[in-house]
Amino acid sequence: MHEKAVESLHKKIIGYFKSCEFSQGKIEWSDTLMSLSKEIARQHPKYFNEYDAIGIIYNISHRLIKLELDSPTESKGNLQNILGEENILKISDGLLKYLTTLPHKIHAELRIPSIKSSKELSIACGNQVSIEFKPTKYPRGLLAMLGSEAPNFELSLTTNIHGAASWSADSISSRTLLSSQKILLQRAIQQKRLLHTGFDDGLIISALHQDDHRIRKSEITITEPLPFQREFSIDLPIEICAFIEKLSLPNSGDTEGQIEELISCFKSSSELIEDRSEDGAKIKAAIEWSFDSLTAENSAMAFLKACIGLEALLGDANVDQPLTEMLADRCSYLIAGNIAGRKMVKEKFKEIYKTRSKIVHGVVTHMSKMDIESLIIARSFLYAAINKEIKY
Repeated sequence: MHEKAVESLHKKIIGYFKSCEFSQGKIEWSDTLMSLSKEIARQHPKYFNEYDAIGIIYNISHRLIKLELDSPTESKGNLQNILGEENILKISDGLLKYLTTLPHKIHAELRIPSIKSSKELSIACGNQVSIEFKPTKYPRGLLAMLGSEAPNFELSLTTNIHGAASWSADSISSRTLLSSQKILLQRAIQQKRLLHTGFDDGLIISALHQDDHRIRKSEITITEPLPFQREFSIDLPIEICAFIEKLSLPNSGDTEGQIEELISCFKSSSELIEDRSEDGAKIKAAIEWSFDSLTAENSAMAFLKACIGLEALLGDANVDQPLTEMLADRCSYLIAGNIAGRKMVKEKFKEIYKTRSKIVHGVVTHMSKMDIESLIIARSFLYAAINKEIKY
């Protein structure tokens, strides 16, 4: 930031803290907070919007205030009267330091307990992805009971970016981190390095006989080391939790060999995650939509997300010709190898978009058997198109 911009921001931060009302250990909401968040978001639009900024200001401010107050919950009134001028300047300097040293390195860890190895492992894949097999997290008190058991190490995916950490799953940084996790998992599923119950009839039948239908919570652990050591967890949406819980390795006796293939797949995906080209962005968007299609519980929404994935990959905002015709042509020439194949793909593609039209215009709320076939075809076209684009 420019020196004058830093000076102006510092004055606004001091003004914010001086105007704060403090009660029951918390800063009360104020128009000054909104004004400061807009200013910060304007200076750092790449890392957060004004709503992200509000959360970050609020979180960092409370961390700094707690360092200066012995009993925060017992203090009430104007913050300057509680802390004094000197401490107001001190916490203002702390918040300014955080904001002027952006971006910070952020780590996001996602554990997948269903994927286990007998060996502890840690592999860095490029600059943004690392794969580890860490000791299984047993419930408290259970580890002692299992003292004689062979150790298990569960899969942990860590992605790294530069930005501003937020506990909101909808913040810019959190969405970027989750997007990378989705790409890693989706590519592994497409390449059959991971299986999901939705792809294996045997696993589905097994799941039908389970009496316990509770879904285990999955979360991403966010760590921001500097300039403040911050760590917190973001709960994933329930549909992603349910999806992760049902992941498994392919049915085979060679577990360690499958893990090596899985790691190789993750390494390949990490190269795509780090790609900053326009084509790379379209491919990554398509993969993320295909993941969202798989995790969606409602079949109509799953179908629409697969269609959006096709549009993200094959579409062009600058082209005025009819959407369906253009997408059908591009898809057919991309995934079919001969004239007959292209004709078949184009016909099926147009049928898919007839179903899409019925859903988005409110004529259909539940998908029929024929519509479900459209979902299967839409996904298969999307997967084939993604694979071809990555190959090229």
